[in-house]
Amino acid sequence: MLNLIQIIAIILVAQILGCQGQNTQEQLKVGESVFVHERELTANENLQNVLLNYGIDLFHSEVIAYKGQIIISSRGGKIMSLTMDGEVNWSLERPGRGPGEFEDPHDMQITDDMIGILNKEDAKIILYTIKGQFYKDVKLRGSADQFGMVDGGVHIFYPYHNDFLFARYDIETGEEQRYGDRDLIEVLPERRTSDNFMFYRNILQTDDRYTVVGLVHYALILIYDREEDSGTLMDLSEEMEIAASLKSHREWVKKSPRGAGVTSHFLDLVKTGDFFGVIIPGPWEKDYASMYRISPHGRIYDKVYKAMEGEFKVGAMKNLTMLDDGIYFGHISSMDRLVIVSIAEEEMSSN
Repeated sequence: MLNLIQIIAIILVAQILGCQGQNTQEQLKVGESVFVHERELTANENLQNVLLNYGIDLFHSEVIAYKGQIIISSRGGKIMSLTMDGEVNWSLERPGRGPGEFEDPHDMQITDDMIGILNKEDAKIILYTIKGQFYKDVKLRGSADQFGMVDGGVHIFYPYHNDFLFARYDIETGEEQRYGDRDLIEVLPERRTSDNFMFYRNILQTDDRYTVVGLVHYALILIYDREEDSGTLMDLSEEMEIAASLKSHREWVKKSPRGAGVTSHFLDLVKTGDFFGVIIPGPWEKDYASMYRISPHGRIYDKVYKAMEGEFKVGAMKNLTMLDDGIYFGHISSMDRLVIVSIAEEEMSSN
């Protein structure tokens, strides 16, 4: 016969094992969500006229909404701030290759007091105050595709360097601090299928702890924890939508001349609440995920699908920016549209 203490002990062990099994099961599940179209800002006639009068081409622009204003950097060194209703707060033009000047923006980041624009050809980040005054240029070690800007520093990924992965440049001093174990992606040369430099194209996002980079043409995500000085490498090549993109690309390569341009399996990296979102391309006519949301610990949280409303379909968005809890601003450059969307979570399904 078991005494009372033994019975209680057995019950506690069973509960602990049950919780562990439940946690393991939860880790095998991926949520499914959907983008819901709330409002199209570019349907506003006033905003349309402003873009026309200032010669802003949204296809060749970086657009971010931040604390009630829309910041646009565009071809020809144009920068402007608008209200959400399309009224101009300020604007300036800085075309050229001198201090504070650029021709085409390749990426843009915004903090409470600073706007950063990447000039890829000159390997520099141009910094302006949030009110549009030129602050300084930050020179980089080499060319970059995207950058992160947080806590007074600019973060860059350097895929070609042998000793480190990332560098942080102090905005005030310009001092370079290297970090990241190169061994985390030493597998890349073995997977390389072309001598085209575009296969190393990357997308990057940071927050106050993590630096996340997407290796576009390998379908890999590297999440680096700067606090713990450790990294997690995620291979998304087997995910349904991304696998379809990889298959399409391989078929395209067979028919194309060597060294021709390559298609993208990732389009952008964004921060959505507690997660990082990988924006991906896909056939518009299908029920197809537009974004994979990933936890900082290297797990897919959910897949976010496109939503239909009348003839409007939310395509792949750049610079998705949180405006409020669950409400986001998005730039659909392929359609010249600025939209407000929400993300509606649906029932969990097994991955």
